[in-house]
Amino acid sequence: MLEIVGTSEFETWYRSLADDRAEAVTAALDLLESAGADQPGVTKVDVHPKLNVRIELPLYELRVRDTPLRVYFVVEKDERAVVLYGYDAATESADRSLPALAHHVLAAKVYWHYRGHDTSKPR
Repeated sequence: MLEIVGTSEFETWYRSLADDRAEAVTAALDLLESAGADQPGVTKVDVHPKLNVRIELPLYELRVRDTPLRVYFVVEKDERAVVLYGYDAATESADRSLPALAHHVLAAKVYWHYRGHDTSKPR
């Protein structure tokens, strides 16, 4: 069982969803909480090596069942899933707005911000 914690970025996105989509995301997160990350619909994301991430970033993508919605999250060592942000894959594929590598960068920045790291300065 995972404890689910949402970032402000995720909460803002979630509040913008139509009721039926918000319910689908809630159901997906409930399943994540009870079954963990080892389940169909969840994919471990290998952070691109060119990002030069110096910490282990156990990043996952959750596909929300019967929708084009996707949610990025990190599983921390204390069995907490930090839900970073969500997006609509159908909209993205139609306008090709954000490639996968950009999602890795965005997810890492949201996570580091959540953890209180300053992402504007090189380490």
